[in-house]
Amino acid sequence: MTATITRSQYSYGPAGKTAGWDNHAWDGIAVDDPDVAALPRPRHQVLPFLKHSWFWLVVAGQAMVLAASYVAAVNDSRVLAWLTVPGYIVFMAGAVVIVNRHIRWGDLPDFARVLGWGLASGLVAFVIARIIEGGIEPRVMPFSAELWLAGPVEETSKLLVPVLLLAFGGLAFKDPRAGLLLVMTSAAFFGVAEGLFYSINASQWGLLSEGFTRPVSEMGHPYMTGIAAPVIWLASWRAGRVVTKAGILSWVAVMALHSVHDGVGGFGKQQQNITSFSGLDSQFWATTAGGTALAAVWAVLMYLLTRHTARELTPPAALPDNPVHWRPQMKRWGSTSTD
Repeated sequence: MTATITRSQYSYGPAGKTAGWDNHAWDGIAVDDPDVAALPRPRHQVLPFLKHSWFWLVVAGQAMVLAASYVAAVNDSRVLAWLTVPGYIVFMAGAVVIVNRHIRWGDLPDFARVLGWGLASGLVAFVIARIIEGGIEPRVMPFSAELWLAGPVEETSKLLVPVLLLAFGGLAFKDPRAGLLLVMTSAAFFGVAEGLFYSINASQWGLLSEGFTRPVSEMGHPYMTGIAAPVIWLASWRAGRVVTKAGILSWVAVMALHSVHDGVGGFGKQQQNITSFSGLDSQFWATTAGGTALAAVWAVLMYLLTRHTARELTPPAALPDNPVHWRPQMKRWGSTSTD
């Protein structure tokens, strides 16, 4: 798959080290070169996120979801809950854009094509998940068991179309950076659809509670699946085949993470429904604040894990401006010695 692609050596951060980059991916092989100086560390800035578009997209999206949720709650209208869609879209776009700052998807020659397929993939994933979770599972198992199956069902659904494109699509879908874009877009669209699903099925004030909690909770989708995508695509690129040990292990890992999240988080719940509230009382604020805080902690943790795998895809041109945690460590996923 990569035999005709020219590889050049580049510094990837530490002094005295280079590695091969073929305009698609690093080869994972660190080579000693005493003439190579360490890449400088970017200067630390105070509250740097205030200068980045991803933060303001997240803030704007959250505000839009909250405003629409309040209008729908005051009018006790599930129809008006559809007004949350633009806010979910903006919020989830911000969740993906934060990664783009480091990976630079805009440099991909097939960016628009990959993005479009990612959106289509997210729609397919949500439909499949709803058929299984909303139609099949309730007939054969208790809700407590359904929660523990969320990982296999939802993570596999989000990866289904992207992996099929990896197997049968052209070079545009085999590029590891494109694979990450494809998967994170798929998962982000899934999050938008799921957020709407929870909103339109909420009780009156439960809908407003979801307006606070649900966007942050849905942020976990692109980050959970985003943990596996760099491993799957990079290992595939290096090994020259779709199925690799590293890829399978990463898929199993994110399924397990997702199931633990839903299984433990849903402990004690009897049905997949939104908590009912009699009004904006102490129960409402305590439940909403606690749920939002826990969702935020989980989203940050999943982002950090995504960063750990996605850093292997940062291209040479982006390295000088990237913090150390976004510079590759030359993991050997897909190499003959590890796969």
